[in-house]
Amino acid sequence: MATNIPQYTGSIPNRANDTPQEFADNVYNYQLYINDAIPAMNDGIEEVDQKWNDVKNQAVDGGYSQAYIDANFALKNGDSMEVFKVADASNPDEAVNKRQLLDAIPKGIILAFATASIPNGFLECNGAAISRVAYADLFSILGTMYGSGDGSTTFNLPDLRGEFIRGFDNGRGVDNGRALGSWQGDLFRSHNHISYNQLVYDTANPTINIGTSDVNFRYGVAGGTSYTGGSETRPRNIALMYCIKY
Repeated sequence: MATNIPQYTGSIPNRANDTPQEFADNVYNYQLYINDAIPAMNDGIEEVDQKWNDVKNQAVDGGYSQAYIDANFALKNGDSMEVFKVADASNPDEAVNKRQLLDAIPKGIILAFATASIPNGFLECNGAAISRVAYADLFSILGTMYGSGDGSTTFNLPDLRGEFIRGFDNGRGVDNGRALGSWQGDLFRSHNHISYNQLVYDTANPTINIGTSDVNFRYGVAGGTSYTGGSETRPRNIALMYCIKY
């Protein structure tokens, strides 16, 4: 065990005497002391880790939950040699932790991802029926807009597999009659194609007697085209994975 660990001269974090802000500052300063002590040690890494665990345990025993500690402190890049004080990131040594960053993304937002791996905190937009209880926050936002599931315990996610997204008209008048979240099939804009049926007088062709008159004519129909194309009308595109934050 190392014998040359420098002494800590700051305030030891103490729930009974510290305000929440003082406690956060004291834990932060104590972690900095531990970081400074590491280079002065030989084989005392375990001792430093134990000191830091003691501080966290004291916080829990003093009334601060582990969630509070996790929410207020984060190791920089997972490195125990450096630490960020988790705050509002207004100073160079402050940052939000991963959970806070994830919570900053609003529930119900849909994002497109470049891989098939679904990130933490997201669900694939595949129309699945999911629990109204387990995903209560998302259910409070979507309700049964995309399907009522089993009608009592589940609700459906939007199904964006193979679909394009169109901006909600919301009274503009470009895409009338649409409800938010409604599905729309493919459609061609109204148009026409002109073809010609011809009845032409022609003395060079044989004569046909109609009643008491002899009429020379030829009858022609403009040529058509063969079928071309595929099973749908689509623009150029790239397939990505749509996921929703819950």
